[in-house]
Order: sequence, then C-alpha cells, then structure tokens
Amino acid sequence: MPYFIQDSDLGHVVIHVNSRAKRIIARKRDSQIHLTVPAYASEVDIRKALQQMRPKLSSLASAEKRRIDESFTLHTFSFDVSVVRNSLSKIYLNLKDGLLQISVPQTVDIYEEVIQQQLRSLIESGLRHEAKRIFPDYVKRLADLHGFRFSEVKINKSTSRWGSCSSKKSINLSYFCLLLPPHLLDLIVLHELCHTREMNHSSKFWAELDSVTGNRAKALTLELKRFSTAF
Repeated sequence: MPYFIQDSDLGHVVIHVNSRAKRIIARKRDSQIHLTVPAYASEVDIRKALQQMRPKLSSLASAEKRRIDESFTLHTFSFDVSVVRNSLSKIYLNLKDGLLQISVPQTVDIYEEVIQQQLRSLIESGLRHEAKRIFPDYVKRLADLHGFRFSEVKINKSTSRWGSCSSKKSINLSYFCLLLPPHLLDLIVLHELCHTREMNHSSKFWAELDSVTGNRAKALTLELKRFSTAF
C-alpha cells in the first residue's frame, strides 16, 4: 500500500514501494508527486532522493496544464504548434513546413475536458511522428562524430525518463525530448551513447560524458532538471 511523506515545499508525497524497481522514479498524478521506490529504500534514501530531485519536483508540483486554444503556442525542436478555428465539422491537424496546425470547428467548445485531451493527443501524435523521423539519424550523427556504436533507436512516450540504453546498446528516447533545446537534446543522446560503454553512473561514465560535452556534463545535467515533459 502507498504511504505519504510530508515535505515542506512539495506537500504530501505519495510513496509506492515496488520490489522490481531499481531506482527512485518521480511522477505527477492527480496534482500530487508520486515516487516509486525499490523495496530496499529507507526513508533516509527517499529523503535524499527528494533533495536531489527537488528542482524538477518543484516544477512538477507547480506545473498546471496549459489550456489549448487559439492563443496556445508551442515551440519544439522541429516544429511549432498553432490552433485555429474552421467552419468544418471535425478537428484535424496538418504538419507541413515546420508548423503543426490544429483546426477546431467553431461549434466545438474547445475548453471541454474531452476536447482538451483530444488536442493534447494530436500534439503528441505530432511529437511521435517527428521523433521517429528525426531521432535515428540524429543519434547516428552524434555516434559517428564521437566514435560510439549502438544497435538501434526506439521511441517511447515516457514522461519520467528522457532516455535509456539497454545492455544490447539499444537507445530509447522519449518523444518529449523534442520539447528540449538543441544543446540539451544533444546531452540526452550523448548520455545514452556513453552508456553503451559504461552501463552505470560511475566516475568513469562522467569522465566519458565530459569528454564529449566540453567538460560540461554536470552543468548541463543540472540545467536539464529545470525542464519537464509537460506542455
């Protein structure tokens, strides 16, 4: 059963113990922060993780979903999003020349929750499409530049991890990475490519990442914590 930890900044933090978990993962659900923790994690471990993740968790705790209407704009790595009204009978989208335009009938109440969910789903469809189109070549370019080898690139919709690398050197990237600025997208890809050589976060791993980021591995990783997958 989940239990709560009270935090002065974050309020009630919901703790879920999972025997299969290998690390502490944070998510926002129902306006609360939820942590999934390994069975062996003590309260001291959890409090330490909270402190380390505080910048990101504070952002999650305060973030509210933006209403998607005609004033909504979103800039991603490869396209911008705009919403317009039309005289047709259904919602549709068009992605062309770097613009994802979502057309909504004038007769639709755009603020209804079901419509908001539909609009978010359409935007995520655009993110997924672009990630599958862009990321394989993007990863290959950085891998070739720095002499890394990987087996494949997979795209997922993770909201808790920007990326991961399997023991078979498969690079997994969340399509929400498209919400990051280019230098942080580089960081994510290089981070996972470094895991093709070092499958942990040892000093050797950080030295490897430093070598391909101009000795800015820790600084860029700290900057990344200010970003979230919310839009």
